[in-house]
Amino acid sequence: RAYVNGNRSLFLNAFRQSGSNTIQVVEGLKKQIEKINAEMLNQPGKPQLTVIRDGSTWIHINVEDVKESILIGIVLAVFVVFLFLGNGRSTIITGLALPNSLIGAFILMSIAGFSINIMTLLALSLSVGLLIDDAIVVRENIFRHIEMGKTPRQAALEGTAEVRLAVIATTLAVVSVFGPMGFLKGVTGQFFRSFGLTICFAMFISLFDALTIAPMLSAYF
Repeated sequence: RAYVNGNRSLFLNAFRQSGSNTIQVVEGLKKQIEKINAEMLNQPGKPQLTVIRDGSTWIHINVEDVKESILIGIVLAVFVVFLFLGNGRSTIITGLALPNSLIGAFILMSIAGFSINIMTLLALSLSVGLLIDDAIVVRENIFRHIEMGKTPRQAALEGTAEVRLAVIATTLAVVSVFGPMGFLKGVTGQFFRSFGLTICFAMFISLFDALTIAPMLSAYF
């Protein structure tokens, strides 16, 4: 016997199929419930479908928490850069590595077939502090060459060339740690494959940004 607020009821449990997205399933069900309720208004007793337990609620809360962590991480990372570089333009140039890398990571995630879930968002929140490292190293060296009296364009070319191998080595060191996670087998692999590869995607985009966009902005901004 089932009762809801004292009224006799019939409970229906909806389970998502393996591989489907819980939030999408719940949103689809809610739309169908609205249609069914509209059709049942003229039925005897005016029965109604009501959601009693929503399995996507905690997922929404967790995703929002991770999003908040990413935003706080970005703000603090940019603030620390400004604190140490003490230059507004340098902060903008290095700070642009964050949105560029995150957007680029989302594009590669889409190509790889990854969804935006707890594991991929955690990977991005973990990588926020790493994404700006390459750009900081390149920008700081370029700034040093400018202080030596070189033109911005010349400083950008020579400063980037000096630290290119170091920046590539730093990125590959991080990738070598998280990359193997993308090739784990079994249940563990199902959880950590997207986690490890998402970090690698973001790191490769940040390397590309540090060797192209950061020097270009340093030369002309």
